[in-house]
Amino acid sequence: HEIRDLVQNLYNLSHRGSGVLESSDLQEIQRQLSPQAVLIMFYDNDTIVRAIIVKKEGAPLISDGIPSREMRTLQRDLSRSIAFAQGALKLAKPLTDELDAITMLRHPLLNNETLRAGFEQGAQALYQMLIRPIVKMLSDCTRLYIVPHRTLHLLPFHLLHDGTQYLTNRYEVVILPAASLLVRAPRTYPPGCLIVHDDRDGQLRYSLHDAEKIQNMVGGTLIPGTRKNVLNRLYNTGGQLLHLIAHAKFDPDFPETAFIQLGNRQYYLSDLIQRELQFRLVTLTACETGRAALTEHAYRVAHGDDLLGIGRAFLYAGAEAV
Repeated sequence: HEIRDLVQNLYNLSHRGSGVLESSDLQEIQRQLSPQAVLIMFYDNDTIVRAIIVKKEGAPLISDGIPSREMRTLQRDLSRSIAFAQGALKLAKPLTDELDAITMLRHPLLNNETLRAGFEQGAQALYQMLIRPIVKMLSDCTRLYIVPHRTLHLLPFHLLHDGTQYLTNRYEVVILPAASLLVRAPRTYPPGCLIVHDDRDGQLRYSLHDAEKIQNMVGGTLIPGTRKNVLNRLYNTGGQLLHLIAHAKFDPDFPETAFIQLGNRQYYLSDLIQRELQFRLVTLTACETGRAALTEHAYRVAHGDDLLGIGRAFLYAGAEAV
């Protein structure tokens, strides 16, 4: 109930204005963009999806509309293809942890083209619908800032496919929950890295091994997640990097029950978002931390455009990137 009330209040506050991008905001965004960067803001009014393209110079460009219903159908088909491929790979080789999409696509089983073809068909269809109409506006671009809207928050834009390569192979793709993040006041972070691992009583048997490899790469301090008051350590320390290796759980029907487990305690969204985090980058090696639910679906908020999930909670808490 605490999370539900918070989401409703945040929604009401964020929708008191006109929703129109003010010229002063646009100018500040353009000042922050490099000549090689492009901002793409999608907007879905339930009938038509449009993209607003902002570059360093010039007026914003608006794409032709595409049907919302058709886009959502293709998005559901792509989600099913990913889920089907994940299930097939787990049957081929049982795993104790979740397969992310990138790992899945690199798996040798997909070299037989059977599962890959099903996935790439959907990825190409969405590329043709969302990116192809604006690709000429992206000339000389090396970095894309993408601000999704509504169900597009759940789309893995990095994996859209032009028939030759994935979007992430052509551009550096940065997903933002809001364009205002480009112009927020710069923060300074202390030096150092913190690596927290929890093997869940031996069930995550490679957690310590992975934590030590990360420490060898970036240095920093390594602590077990079983340490007393470990959450206080996370919020009181700060640094350039926080890397968490642990067990987590997410239920899209009840996103407020999502948790990450450290030691014998489960830390829920309310534990994570009500304190300020002082890390530039948070990386999560934990099941389902990349999943999230739209407030529109989870809380029946009309046209809600916020996401709730463990990864997003760290962003709300103050991490510059997750």
